[in-house]
Amino acid sequence: ARINDAMQASKEATGLASQLLAYSRGNNESKKEEVDVSALLKDAARICTAGSKTRCDVTIEEGLWLSLINRTQIIQVINNLIINARHAMDDEGVIKANLSNVEIIEGEVNGVPSGKYLRLTFIDHGKGISKSNLSKIFKRFYSNRPDKFGEHSGLGLNIVKNLVELHEGSINAFNRENNPGAIIEINFPKA
Repeated sequence: ARINDAMQASKEATGLASQLLAYSRGNNESKKEEVDVSALLKDAARICTAGSKTRCDVTIEEGLWLSLINRTQIIQVINNLIINARHAMDDEGVIKANLSNVEIIEGEVNGVPSGKYLRLTFIDHGKGISKSNLSKIFKRFYSNRPDKFGEHSGLGLNIVKNLVELHEGSINAFNRENNPGAIIEINFPKA
């Protein structure tokens, strides 16, 4: 199973590298198809936590809608967010990943028109995000780990945000109420 996971991760990395190269050259067009995002989430949860003391518990609403996405790009989004959650928890603990259908009303989510969406939510149990940094975390080169300069580029969440927006989706970050940790919430339009 680990060899298959490594082979799958290698294929995804190759596809992502090609797409990031095209993106950097200004070619934002990408092949989108109707996809069951739950399968991508389950695979990423298993692969991104392998060999760590972190577990990613996945909850998927029954009757989940499909979304029109670029599979490789959304795998990268999911992988980045699981890995960020692992780092926030010092590679130990439980990440919760929830995938559900939602109907958003105009004005309910900033910048998102009313309609039907898939909501992907990641909840970690780390320290959370300081209030002064909540508005910065999706900016290019932002990193909250200055003590490990050079290890983290500060591009991960910015790339995630750009990929989500290429899919006409939204991404927001919050702190958990009454508990330590952060919540990242993504909305992708239903196919």
